[in-house]
Amino acid sequence: MTKKRIQIVLQIQLLVAVCLGGTNVMAQQVGGREMPKRVGVVAHRGFYKYEGSAENTLSAMQNAVDHDLAGTEFDMQLTGDGVAIVFHDNMLSGLPIGETPYSEVMENPAATLSNGERIPTLEEFAESYTSALVQQSVRDTVTRLFFEIKVHPNDEKIALSVATAIEAVKQWSLEKVVCFISFSLPVCKEIVSSMPSATVAYLGGDIPPCELKAMGINSIDYNYKVLQERPEWVKEARRLGMEVNVWTVNDKDTALRMKELGVDLITTDLPLDMVDWLED
Repeated sequence: MTKKRIQIVLQIQLLVAVCLGGTNVMAQQVGGREMPKRVGVVAHRGFYKYEGSAENTLSAMQNAVDHDLAGTEFDMQLTGDGVAIVFHDNMLSGLPIGETPYSEVMENPAATLSNGERIPTLEEFAESYTSALVQQSVRDTVTRLFFEIKVHPNDEKIALSVATAIEAVKQWSLEKVVCFISFSLPVCKEIVSSMPSATVAYLGGDIPPCELKAMGINSIDYNYKVLQERPEWVKEARRLGMEVNVWTVNDKDTALRMKELGVDLITTDLPLDMVDWLED
């Protein structure tokens, strides 16, 4: 399938999904009253706790899409020569990724992951994800992409990282299915400045939703402990029209507490367990 055809099918898929209720986190109207919305499940670093997979791989992303999860999260790093790769840590077997050329990163034996897959480039990841969404289109569902941009040491690296991420999203026509997330407030601000229409969530947990909204940041993605201590932030965010995600929840009791608080999405390492817990 050509890239142009993939993009056309994806656009049709997204239109259908919006008409059918989006990403399954919308409230429903039944008998004139609003029923509780379904909480979406986001696979942390993809659905990697699955046979034959590993975190932040193409298979982990594919598993999340195959199970029609609300979202799949991944991490982007830039190598020393500016190549975007999908990997969580700043170091790879003693190599500082941000200071090492891509070729040297991939020559390292650790670049071959536990399941035999190689660390993917962002380009490979975006292409594979787009194809996975086309396959998913027959089910009229959309698994969104939660795109974490890592913290960087200086303004130049922040600008390059954000520009690289946005370029990839636009290249593959993924603007409507991507939520950019970061622990770096400067990264979030740079995304807002460069792509005002983007969905952007701050991960840090130390800023009230009203202050983020004033900066143009339209979502929060906070650790569950933050929202347990400040449940009013969930109500504040919802009042401001901000999406509320929470990370990383791996037990039933916490999941049900977050559901009761009214969060939209829960990020977890155990997506199938989370689906069962939320449906109890």
